[in-house]
Amino acid sequence: MIQIRANVDSLEKKDLRIGVVVSEFNTEITTALWEGAKKELLDSGISESGIVAVFVPGAIEIPIAIKRLSEYQKFDGFIALGCVIQGETRHFDYVCEQANDGSLKLSLDLDLPISCGILTTENRAQAEGRAGGYKGHKGHEAAQALLETLSVLDQLKKTY
Repeated sequence: MIQIRANVDSLEKKDLRIGVVVSEFNTEITTALWEGAKKELLDSGISESGIVAVFVPGAIEIPIAIKRLSEYQKFDGFIALGCVIQGETRHFDYVCEQANDGSLKLSLDLDLPISCGILTTENRAQAEGRAGGYKGHKGHEAAQALLETLSVLDQLKKTY
């Protein structure tokens, strides 16, 4: 029986190229997400020159920025970071759906992992709690998830 599980320690990280696309809407939250993701990538052994960060106006713009980045340079994976907070209208639903569905479709089309760190919360307190507060750090977790996925994909490539 073959079992493949994430093993980030076995992943050769020094030559990895990671794109991070960050929404600037709710900038205090998304800046915290970016800082957490960057710290996790650097602490994991990704070189500073291997990280490319692009800042876009809002969550809806994240997928097109990832797509264009992938056309200009070779990347091993991407992290999408944003924060959408529920308002008084259904606009929240559309933004969340478009950003998440766009990232998923793009991941499959590009055949590259895209880790989703786009917060979709009911209020600012929930967002703050997930950007280094009482609910953890979703920027850190998104970077960690990308590295784990890259590890699994690397093992699959070596196994099959």
